[in-house]
Amino acid sequence: MIASYEARKPMKRAAFVLVAGAILVCACRSAVAPKPMLGIALSAGPDLSRFRTALVRAAAGKAQLSILYAGARQTVQNSQVDGLLERKPKALAVDLILVEAASFVIDKCKAAIVPLVLFGAPVGADDMKKWDKVYFVGSKPDEAAALEGKTLAAWWKDHRDLDRNGKIRFVYLGGTDSASEAAACEKGMAESGAGAVLLGHAAAQGRAEGAREMDAFLAAYGRRLGAVACDDDETALGAVDALRAKGYLGGKRTLPVVGIGATPEALAAIKDGSLVGTAWKDVEGQAKAVFDLSTALASGIEPSRTGWPLTDGKYVWVPYRMVTARNLSDYRD
Repeated sequence: MIASYEARKPMKRAAFVLVAGAILVCACRSAVAPKPMLGIALSAGPDLSRFRTALVRAAAGKAQLSILYAGARQTVQNSQVDGLLERKPKALAVDLILVEAASFVIDKCKAAIVPLVLFGAPVGADDMKKWDKVYFVGSKPDEAAALEGKTLAAWWKDHRDLDRNGKIRFVYLGGTDSASEAAACEKGMAESGAGAVLLGHAAAQGRAEGAREMDAFLAAYGRRLGAVACDDDETALGAVDALRAKGYLGGKRTLPVVGIGATPEALAAIKDGSLVGTAWKDVEGQAKAVFDLSTALASGIEPSRTGWPLTDGKYVWVPYRMVTARNLSDYRD
């Protein structure tokens, strides 16, 4: 009987080890924190695909994303915000279609106690102060216009043989805020040490309007005009169309044109020399910042610890970069 008892002892020990091992594995599995669910409300826009791709890449293995698209309708987005909040996400990120809706979205998230990251069009300080769990990610429109001015100043310095005026006399084709953008562009030139004179600015969106307004400026200023800046690439390409038709591209009558957007068509125009440069918005950088802030808020971590600089404790500004012939290869697929 003693021999039989001794023979059973290793089996008992083995069974104990197996049971203990099973308990340890279960404990380890239960200790793995579930991936936080983040609600994402997107609008329409030329950068939508790039933003979504970068956001999904950033979230891989780290978070679950519930993404909804509202197109260009704020009422649809408002309903989507309600629907996402019903799913009880750990944080919500919203690309507002209308900045006027910021107060509504902030109030909804505050009532549900769900931290919020707004991105896209800049949101006013009064709205941002409504809650300590709301943040913003975006790029400053005036920064792009200032980069345009610096690029035109650099082009002007490299082409003094074409200078007829002693200063850069330019026009700005922009949106409803073309006066502010023109002022920022002029400031960029001045900061680069180039004298600048704004001859005029006009609201123009798209290739057709860009060409039409450029024709009007050529009729008004003719050879006094020295440069053209636009707040989007389509408008800039329209200006190029008008300048080419009037013989202002190539040779001693060349007028430099810059835009914003870094669209494939604009990059091709830089390659063939008809466009001097375009301001590139770092959409991938914005997506990464939105994800980093959202996951930090979802985990109760201070956004200041994400590594993104915070302005006024609320805003993450992702800078524009200027694309010219010198660095074009960095931005072409």
